[in-house]
Amino acid sequence: MKKWSDGVMDHWSHGSLKSSTPTLQHSSTPSFELISIGDRVRPGRYTVHSRFRRVTNFIHGSELVFLAEESVGGGPLTLLARGADLPAIDRLEISDERLATSRETILLNGIARYISSVEWEKAPAQPSRAKIEELKRRILLEAHPGSMAFLLRHGPQKPSSSEFDRTLAQRLTDGARLLQNALAYNHPTCLARGIQTLKGCGKGLTPSGDDYLAGCLTALHSIPEIKRRKKEKLIRRIEHLSEGNNPLTNAFLRMAGECRLFEPMKLFIEAFSSGGKTELAAGVRRILAHGETSGADWATGFVMTLESMTLGRNN
Repeated sequence: MKKWSDGVMDHWSHGSLKSSTPTLQHSSTPSFELISIGDRVRPGRYTVHSRFRRVTNFIHGSELVFLAEESVGGGPLTLLARGADLPAIDRLEISDERLATSRETILLNGIARYISSVEWEKAPAQPSRAKIEELKRRILLEAHPGSMAFLLRHGPQKPSSSEFDRTLAQRLTDGARLLQNALAYNHPTCLARGIQTLKGCGKGLTPSGDDYLAGCLTALHSIPEIKRRKKEKLIRRIEHLSEGNNPLTNAFLRMAGECRLFEPMKLFIEAFSSGGKTELAAGVRRILAHGETSGADWATGFVMTLESMTLGRNN
């Protein structure tokens, strides 16, 4: 699967920030190297939304971009940088031709563009039951104990240590069960109830329930047996119901709805679609390293949706 475009940076497909607009003064020599820019990054003047150790998230209206260290990997909304002093950067100005911070300007001509789309037609029509079970086993083996991967375990669940965690786990369980039953048996009321139960449910800036929903959306894109119009309608419905007041999770869900994947997800899909056990194990490790629980929550939503849609096709 191709992740990077050849040649120079394409012009933006939506909107433009004219270079004649007055801007800050910048140094002539950039202090960091811009490795790639995502194919869904939009022009605008962005300010800090939130910071993590390896990523700073910037917001402009409803649009987000992520300035990330090289180890994070590319993404549709990611500006991948080498040597950037992330805590010192508090705003970004992005136009057709350049990226500017309060300190410097980097010309975008010649910068690689990360390609976030997936070539599903090259994937097998339907993963085997054995491959789905192997994927579940791998996720359970290595997932963070606080993630939603517990939903993949057969039999009684290990009781949580606190009342809060038990309540949270039960809500996530109820939401996932409602959603997957709705997908398997085409039940619109259960679909809405499941999404409402999962939406915003969890800890941190990207709650587990939202990451799970993003994995669900990605899995739906991967199932060619669903008629295109029906699939698009279902995906748009889930995306609409999943939207909340968190611009960060809204951005992730929008990208999942468009099947625009961040590099860990894309490598995972590649390994699952066409790799053997060794490649699958590496792909799972990469996705599980994405955030504290985000990758595991996403992968759980992905594999449970594959199972549900397989069940639905067989009934």
